[in-house]
Amino acid sequence: MRNVLRVSFFFILLLSTNILFAQDKDRLRSSLKLLETTTNDTLKVKYLDDIGWDTSYDNLTVGLKYCLQALELAEQIKYEKGISHSCNSIGTIYQDMGDANKALAFLLRALRVAEKNNNSTAIATSCMNIASVYTSQDDYTNSLKFLLRAKKISEELKDSHSLAAIYSNLGNIYFAFPDSTAKAIEYYKKSIIQSNAIHRTDGVANALAGLAKCDQKLGDTINSDFEMNRAIYLMDSMQVDYEVSQFKVNYAILLTERGHYTKAEKLLHEALLIYRKIGMIEQEKDLWSELADFYEKSGQLQKSVTAWKRFSKLKDSLLNENVLRHQRDLETVYETQKKENEIKLLTQKATLSKTITIALIGGCLLLLLILFVLFKRSQLRKETNIQLEKQNAIIEEKNKDITDSINYARRIQDAVLPPPGLMKMRFSDAFVFYRPRDIVSGDFWWTTEKNGKFIVACADCTGHGVPGGFMSVMSAAFLSEIVNEKGITEPEMILAHLRRKVISALNKSPEQSVNDGQDESKSESVRDGMDIVVCSFSDENKFDFACANNPLWVIRKKSLTIFPPDKFPVGVYHGEIKPFTKQSTQIVKGDMIYLFSDGLADQFGGQLGRKFKYKQFQELLISISEKSGKEQQQILQATLDNWKGNLEQVDDILIIGIRI
Repeated sequence: MRNVLRVSFFFILLLSTNILFAQDKDRLRSSLKLLETTTNDTLKVKYLDDIGWDTSYDNLTVGLKYCLQALELAEQIKYEKGISHSCNSIGTIYQDMGDANKALAFLLRALRVAEKNNNSTAIATSCMNIASVYTSQDDYTNSLKFLLRAKKISEELKDSHSLAAIYSNLGNIYFAFPDSTAKAIEYYKKSIIQSNAIHRTDGVANALAGLAKCDQKLGDTINSDFEMNRAIYLMDSMQVDYEVSQFKVNYAILLTERGHYTKAEKLLHEALLIYRKIGMIEQEKDLWSELADFYEKSGQLQKSVTAWKRFSKLKDSLLNENVLRHQRDLETVYETQKKENEIKLLTQKATLSKTITIALIGGCLLLLLILFVLFKRSQLRKETNIQLEKQNAIIEEKNKDITDSINYARRIQDAVLPPPGLMKMRFSDAFVFYRPRDIVSGDFWWTTEKNGKFIVACADCTGHGVPGGFMSVMSAAFLSEIVNEKGITEPEMILAHLRRKVISALNKSPEQSVNDGQDESKSESVRDGMDIVVCSFSDENKFDFACANNPLWVIRKKSLTIFPPDKFPVGVYHGEIKPFTKQSTQIVKGDMIYLFSDGLADQFGGQLGRKFKYKQFQELLISISEKSGKEQQQILQATLDNWKGNLEQVDDILIIGIRI
């Protein structure tokens, strides 16, 4: 939201679309004083919201608490203008914390209240904030729709503050669209004019950064450097580290494209330190992904692998908001206890300094008392150590129980998956190469025969390990119900029914899975699902199939044909729900059909520690396509082991080969 960063195309800079452009420290100090003295509840709502907004630049969690207090008070006194304003602030902060679902829930509520009261300014503000959330999700079509609505209102109101932000954001959106660079430049320049008119240094800096992107895209690196350095200088003069860090990331990306790696790496790490200080987990996650690509481009391959692991770890942690909240609470408790201990220590020192002046007898008595306390502490320490040893033994036993449970889950998953020999009974030759990353796997394959058709599915569920294993077992059960019980054998209809069941299992209706933000409790649902290909074979010389986010390959006489997938998964998806596409193709004897997950293509390895990638994967399959299924499986296994070497396996791997 406030200069939200995304890695999908550069790091797009978005101006603050709330009522304020940036942190106002003078207002923060004033609001804190006024809050203590005022008895007017309406003013209290305003002061609490202002304090939360300005505080969030240094600490998102503390800022959020103040804004939530403002909303609670506004609801108690039924102050709808305050409700709309606080919901906008809360939504903005949740966006900065990486929770797009909660952000949209509060922002859409702010928009509904503003529309109910016919408050044009509040409607424009809410539309700008909602557009920023959609931009952070790479949904530029929806973002543009809300921005243009905000632009129309703000131009009618002649609101220079809002227009400066809107013009800059429109520049960002048009920069993302192909062949729209000229239009992006036009809006960036409009933003500079509006920002200068209202003396907003940060607005000028944001627009200059946008022009720097455009000039680099057009090949004018001299102007790009001048504009980017000018933008950083302007933001640095405001002494807001939060803003400066994001400009440094943008500049680092520009420098990386030119091969200026040393300065780019320095800027990226400076920004990383600020993100950690403020608590911007989503931005830290995206920056680790950017660092992984940066290190790969600059030839620092081991660092690239490490950065990718950090990105994956943060990405997984963001899926569980309860874990994050618990972690923040623990940190708060730790800091409180630390300060209390420091106060106690200072008190003890002061008491000791006074005691020195006491008579010798008093000193001897004090010494005896200290010796007694030390003796008691020694006894207590021994008892504590004994308790710790007992607790460690309990923990070890629990860990063993957990491992045993996961191994049992593996046996359950193996029982759900069909035996590889089933494929060989149906086709002239076939193989299944299956290599889970952990004990249980998020990849699975499934077969059955119904109404004269032989159905084969190859799926890659969200996550790996225990979460992925649960998803794979659940999805295999759904497939059995859809095909075997309901008799549905058309691939595209199988995927449609499977999507409905997966969304229902995650406590979301299909309509609510598309960023509606109407129900705050349901907006916390994790974004789970799978990439999957389903094939239907009959006795004819063709077969039908449907692909969700994963392609299907056919190799005939060492000639590869790629059938592209629908660009959306089976599950919760933040975009328009569309029907799956049914595809068909003619097949002849000797054709090899390949279904697979992305595990092998994403595996790091080789002499340079890079990804295997799909091009090399295609070349490998073409070279071995005329061998038997058993030989192909052996070659794939040997290739993976040689490529991976001593590096860890990064994902589950599943490859299915079927010869007609």
